[in-house]
Amino acid sequence: MRVLVTGATGFVGSHVAERLLAEGHAVRALVRPRSDVAFLRALAVELAPGDVTAPETLAVAAAGCEGIVHAAAIVGGWGRPEAYFRVGVLGTRNLLNAARAAGVRRFVHLSSIAVYGDDLDGRLLRETDPYGYRPAPWNHYVREKVQSEQLVFSYQTRGWLEAVAVRPSVIWGARDRTAFPAAVALVRRPFAALIGNGRNRIPCAGVRDVADVAALALTLPQAAGRAYNVSSAQQITQRQLYRLIAGTLGRRAPRLSVPLRVAYALGAVCEGAYRLGRRDGPPPVTRFNVELIAADLRVDCSAAHDELGWREQHPVPQAIAEGAAWFNARQMRVADSPTAGQVDDNQARRATTAR
Repeated sequence: MRVLVTGATGFVGSHVAERLLAEGHAVRALVRPRSDVAFLRALAVELAPGDVTAPETLAVAAAGCEGIVHAAAIVGGWGRPEAYFRVGVLGTRNLLNAARAAGVRRFVHLSSIAVYGDDLDGRLLRETDPYGYRPAPWNHYVREKVQSEQLVFSYQTRGWLEAVAVRPSVIWGARDRTAFPAAVALVRRPFAALIGNGRNRIPCAGVRDVADVAALALTLPQAAGRAYNVSSAQQITQRQLYRLIAGTLGRRAPRLSVPLRVAYALGAVCEGAYRLGRRDGPPPVTRFNVELIAADLRVDCSAAHDELGWREQHPVPQAIAEGAAWFNARQMRVADSPTAGQVDDNQARRATTAR
């Protein structure tokens, strides 16, 4: 099968491209003009210049493809709401229209457990749960994910293509430029602190497992019209997660803790200060980060197990170790650059839900 992958120069998309090639598919990647395509060139991926926000570039990219895996989106919780809508929602619509015009059969949308909303504490998340239609005003990521996934399934309902949504939890692994650097930045701070008592469960997934589910969703007939959660069976608490990350760096995990309300207030203050100062990059603390780290969640993945035959192959500790190895190697490559530390600090402040 010839498959177009969007977001292939990013974290999840690059692993999807790698997995599909291993399965014998012909992979074409949609790449923006200034994207770093060295990894994709090494894989011998076909490159198609384009951008989901530029619909005129998508017809050629989609031509001749039987499937699309859509992994391009704005990731994290800091940015202008119009940017989330332009890329995540309108960009998805542009790609869906191009897919329909090109006669693409299967469209796999990399979504997120964020579609369930941001008021989830203590919940077991199942695919049958309703969308989180009323996220907090500042949570543009949830809004983007809900609207884009609804749009994808509307094309399935009309019979225009076969749609599947893959909903990962927090993703870890190599080539992660968001979640792992953000965690590293927290661990390195002199007054690093847990939020609350640290016993809340953070659902996580290895990026290669997410790519495995995307590959299954692309080809199995029974996946059409379905959504699939992807999360590790291992319950990892906030405290355990930071111990794992700190261990890869040879550092001590945070011992201090701050109450949830204090962390939210600090996030709101940081956001306000950055907006007033028109600062580049995200603040060191945001309410999105706090919600991501402090919520106590569990994720039901029985649908992926029962319908796709998926089994977790890449445990989270292994995925974190792979992410650390990639991160450390990258740090060494840029160590001689006088601006490397500044660039890495800016990237480390970003947070991600699973994509």
